[in-house]
Amino acid sequence: MFTATFIVNAYDRNLSLIQQMTGGFTHADSLVQPPAPGNCANWIVGHVAAYRNRILTILEEEPTLDPQLAQRYARDSAPVLGDEPGLARFEMLIEAIVEAQPRIAMGLELLTSHHAERVVTYPPMTLTVAEWMISLLRHEAYHTGQLELLQEVVNATK
Repeated sequence: MFTATFIVNAYDRNLSLIQQMTGGFTHADSLVQPPAPGNCANWIVGHVAAYRNRILTILEEEPTLDPQLAQRYARDSAPVLGDEPGLARFEMLIEAIVEAQPRIAMGLELLTSHHAERVVTYPPMTLTVAEWMISLLRHEAYHTGQLELLQEVVNATK
């Protein structure tokens, strides 16, 4: 059955995969560039953390990543090409995702059918809360999958 617990568990699996694929990464490792155009692990994990802020906001829970830092990892933001001002430490990004997990679980468990049908707009999309949870889960899984290649790239540099 498709329930809040189902969605919570899916977000938890994403978190587990992120931790597994970046386990042992240093901040410097997170800045290693892929061999083809794309983003490094710092941008990918920062992007996931920024979007977990969006999930939490939609669920009316407190975000875990400083909103100013989250802006650096927004959709269509410049790739992270090295250490730069305004860049979050990799460990901080992982911690923001970890801290978001129980808040997401709480927000989803408390979600009533009435609140699930509430319409929320984040341009260019307008969706119900329930639709956002599925859309953002898919989005997060896509970026989580990108970490598999980046894990191999980082391991090859050691």
